[in-house]
This record gives sequence, structure tokens and C-alpha cells, in this order.
Amino acid sequence: MSLHCPRLFSSHHFAHSVASSLLLFRLLFRFLACI
Repeated sequence: MSLHCPRLFSSHHFAHSVASSLLLFRLLFRFLACI
């Protein structure tokens, strides 16, 4: 069970980082569009 935890955590962390980066880029493009 301990062998599955790190992989699951890493995949969840990777997905969260990707989602946050996409949200950040979306906000950045919206800000540039307003200018």
C-alpha cells in the first residue's frame, strides 16, 4: 500500500500543478486581451 501512495500523490500533484498553470495562463491572456 505504501508503494501505491507516492505514485498516486505524485500524479495528483502533477494534475493540480497543470490545472493551476492553465488557470494562470488563462488569467494572463485575459489580462493581455484587456490591454
